[in-house]
Amino acid sequence: MDETAMHKDLIQFGFERARRVLRVLVVDDLHDQAMFLGLIIKRIGHTVRLEHTSAEALERAAEFEPHVVFLDIGLPDIDGYELCRMMRQTTWGEQALIFAVTGRSGPEDIERSRLAGFDRHVAKPMEFKILRELLKHSEGNAQTDGPSDTVNDD
Repeated sequence: MDETAMHKDLIQFGFERARRVLRVLVVDDLHDQAMFLGLIIKRIGHTVRLEHTSAEALERAAEFEPHVVFLDIGLPDIDGYELCRMMRQTTWGEQALIFAVTGRSGPEDIERSRLAGFDRHVAKPMEFKILRELLKHSEGNAQTDGPSDTVNDD
């Protein structure tokens, strides 16, 4: 599928081109799910990095300084709750919007996410309308680096 067709498909699902470019980190040990989410976010106009373990995510985030993180809870090395706590201790992590994206969606899981410092707990599979809402919210609330983070309509 070429980029124009992909963009038309995203418009069909209610996605609009990003007005502000965000740095987005997707962390999921399921490679296909990470790639699918990352592809959608990239096609909207954001800069995306994918990682599959907590150690990789911490290393990448230190250099990438994401505005937004979509973080799986069930990672193979350090669980997402602990990884979120570790991210929140960094300068970039204090400002980032961090969303738990997980198959664990009981009341106790949602409370654990809140206590770990997640901004929102989202059950897998994430619905397109939820992703649209999170990205729109993020564009309006993330602290970006200024004019260079604005998407040109040219």
